[in-house]
This record gives sequence, structure tokens and C-alpha cells, in this order.
Amino acid sequence: MDHCAFCDSPAEFEAIHHNELVKICGLCSRKEGIPIIKKPSTEQIRAMERPYSMQERMARLSGEKLKTTAEVKKVFAEKTKPQDLERLGLIDNFHWHLTRARRARGISVRQLALSLHEPEESLVQIEQGFLPGNALVILRKIEDFLKINLMKKEEKTPSVMKVFGNKDELMGKEVEIVGDDEEVKVE
Repeated sequence: MDHCAFCDSPAEFEAIHHNELVKICGLCSRKEGIPIIKKPSTEQIRAMERPYSMQERMARLSGEKLKTTAEVKKVFAEKTKPQDLERLGLIDNFHWHLTRARRARGISVRQLALSLHEPEESLVQIEQGFLPGNALVILRKIEDFLKINLMKKEEKTPSVMKVFGNKDELMGKEVEIVGDDEEVKVE
């Protein structure tokens, strides 16, 4: 075994001192302030040769730990508010119908999001069967844009007057409902 260039104790490392490669012990390295050269292990060399995915490269650049699929699903589930599908009146497997209609028109999720002025992440969630907080508004926009029906056949929706009575809340005037098509007459 080689000896340290400074103290003759067994040398553990290689270092550069005055433009020369010297053998040095850890104590002298710290005392003299000489940086140690560490050779990579074979595992480290193999890891460097492996191509990284885009997600792995971005995680390394940002300094964040890459999340596993389970962690991503957990975060996703926490951010989405589960809503009662029956209460919303959605058809079974609504997300399949949505995805098929979008693909049939040759529209990407990004293009649909831009057209609807909605976040792409919300549309991805909906296509996976998760409903974000504002899902009903987005679903109505999707129905109008793609000309599809994601809601079950609805009964005739009650008029605003039936829900709030026959008094206009804003104007304070009595209103009368005339005819079957729910025309409103203001007195």
C-alpha cells in the first residue's frame, strides 16, 4: 500500500497537489485543505449510462424527488373532490364516451382545454373518471363543444319561479307563470 505524501501513514485517497496526483490520507487532506479525488463505483457508472426519462431529468434539474405512481395517485385523489355521480346525473362510464368522442374528432386534450378555456389537468382528470370541484360546468362545456350527451335523460328542470316562488328576488315584483312553456309575465 502507498504512503501519504505528507505524513507517511497509509494513503487512502488520491488528490491533486501542485498540479500533481499524490496519495494522501484523510487526516492530511482535511489539515491541508486538499480535495480528494473519488472514483465512481461500477454502479454509479452504470447509472450514468442509463438514459433518463424526461420526467426523471426534470425532477433532477428541479431538485425534487421523483414521485412514484402511487404517490401521484394519492395526491390526485386528495386534490379531486369525489362527487356523487347519481346526483350529477352522469351516464355510466361517461369518461369513456368523452374520450371516444374527442379522439373521433381528432382533438388532443390540450386542444380541447384551449377551446373550452379550462385547465388541461381538469380535462385529464375527467377523462380518467375523477371529477374536480367544478366538474359540472366543464362537463356542460364539453357536451356543447363535442355535441355529445354525458348526462342521463333529465326530467324537465323546474323553473326558477317554481323553486323561488312567484316573487322576483331582484326586482321585488310579483310574477305570473303563463302557459306550459313557462313564460314569465312581470306585473
